Amino acid sequence: MSPVKIIRHRTLESCVAAYLGKSVKNLPRRGYWSCYDRKGRSRRYLMSCTLRKWRKLGCWGWVQHRQRRIHLWIAPHAAFAEVVILLAHELGHLSSKRINRPAGVEERKANLFERVTEKALALAETLMPKENP
Repeated sequence: MSPVKIIRHRTLESCVAAYLGKSVKNLPRRGYWSCYDRKGRSRRYLMSCTLRKWRKLGCWGWVQHRQRRIHLWIAPHAAFAEVVILLAHELGHLSSKRINRPAGVEERKANLFERVTEKALALAETLMPKENP
């Protein structure tokens, strides 16, 4: 896999604004966010609910496929496992050339990377020795 550039955003709003090609000042506060669920089905959520969910989770990202860039926002309270899962998802998008496949199929591919990473993290948790009290 060729090198990937990471672009770290200081705020969730700046990461979302970059994704939408807008300035933070012009970021829509109302309306809907369209995305795909784990099965690759198109979904729409209220923008305010979506931002609140990501803020609680503590991380969010997206890719620029041709430029091989991953844009990330990571809050100080983000759990290590959530950040690893996010990175696996975004790397899943970059794992192969993007051909003219439907967006839902592309999202299912990235979700597969996410699920494998979740399982690997859970397995590692069971295999690692517990810290001494």
